[in-house]
Amino acid sequence: SDSLKEMQRNWIGRSEGAIVEFRVGEKKITVFTTRPDTLYGATYMVVSPENKILDEIVEDSWPFWTGAELKGTALFGKEPSTPKEALALYRAYAASKSDLERTTENKIKTGVCVGVNAVNPVNGEVIPIFVADYVLNTYGTGAIMAVPAHDERDWEFAVEFNLARRAVVMPTDDWFKKVISNDWFPKALNQIGIESKLENEAAMLEAARKLYSINCAAFPIPFVGEGQSINSPSDNRRSSGHSINSLTTAE
Repeated sequence: SDSLKEMQRNWIGRSEGAIVEFRVGEKKITVFTTRPDTLYGATYMVVSPENKILDEIVEDSWPFWTGAELKGTALFGKEPSTPKEALALYRAYAASKSDLERTTENKIKTGVCVGVNAVNPVNGEVIPIFVADYVLNTYGTGAIMAVPAHDERDWEFAVEFNLARRAVVMPTDDWFKKVISNDWFPKALNQIGIESKLENEAAMLEAARKLYSINCAAFPIPFVGEGQSINSPSDNRRSSGHSINSLTTAE
């Protein structure tokens, strides 16, 4: 509605960040992000159930790669025959929840794939699109680029649906010291060929940084702070939430 669009414009106007367009065939999904520096870490997109763009992009049939978990089979108690059916069922499910229920921390993440992909504008990577109730239509544009390595809710969703997590910001040494544990760290190092019997703290931190760069999913939580950019063309820059070249900024 016009009132909703006005509210979204006002919300964006109060925040500093960038407006980014992801191509979906002949269509585009526009997102507003306060962390454009993490675009290279976007591995999927999420659109709110109420967003009308879903009606324009949802596929008529499931792609071959869509497993039962992505179709919402467990959530609905049956396997939807098409993405359109899954979207309709999920919209009904989300409509029964309040905004508070949908965005509560530690809530088990739910969602379904809509059977179509978007193209990340900075690297051309094809990423899947989901509808999920943790994104509200009144927040920004009602769609997000999901960067699970650096956002708690995106991380939880990625874990739930076994989606890729790519680190693009290197954590601080203090963060590493807090999250590293003997319960998992030595085994994770061995899996990438690093000797787990480290002599001192400096060696431990060096190994942690290498592991994080290669496989951030080995760590128990995402890093949501600022740090040096990694795994992107801006590797030598410090990530600080500012926009990057070729994106439209909003202040």
